[in-house]
Amino acid sequence: MRRLLAAACAVALIAGPVLARPGDASGGNLALQDRNFLREAAVLHMTGIRSGKMAQDRAADERVRTFGRALADTHARAIDDLQTLAADAGATLPDEVDRVTRGRLEALAEQDGDRFDRRFMDFQDEIHAAAIKLYEAKADGADDDRVRRYARTTLPDLHAHHDRVRATMTALTRSATGTPPPAPDASIR
Repeated sequence: MRRLLAAACAVALIAGPVLARPGDASGGNLALQDRNFLREAAVLHMTGIRSGKMAQDRAADERVRTFGRALADTHARAIDDLQTLAADAGATLPDEVDRVTRGRLEALAEQDGDRFDRRFMDFQDEIHAAAIKLYEAKADGADDDRVRRYARTTLPDLHAHHDRVRATMTALTRSATGTPPPAPDASIR
């Protein structure tokens, strides 16, 4: 009986840390869904940085260039925070965007001027809408408190970018069609 008890204790001591950590070597102690979120978030932020820098070089409209600068800066800060979180959690982040995103960025880089501006803003509208959905789900549903906190603190920037994307798209459309901006509402002071 003592041998059985000693064997059980030895197995618990050896296997306990492995069983208590629901991750693999690249995920530390995070649940699979949280690790996947960190990877997706890293790709989103790398995409924001790369496309933002691209806009600074290729955009025809100053509003698009200015947004590109803000986009790259904000996503660089967000990925720094994400890397800190991943390191604390023992997770590994990708160091490059995935193949599909790389292809989309390469196609965007082939555009110039007004055509670049429209495609860039459409791309930002799409990826920020997807990012907001992803982050909102994790802000409430992540297993790890650190992941929930990160999602919650990053969401306001994503919403601000998405709002700015929509406003810039509207302004670009008005500029292209010669439509003046709406008159200010006199009832608002």
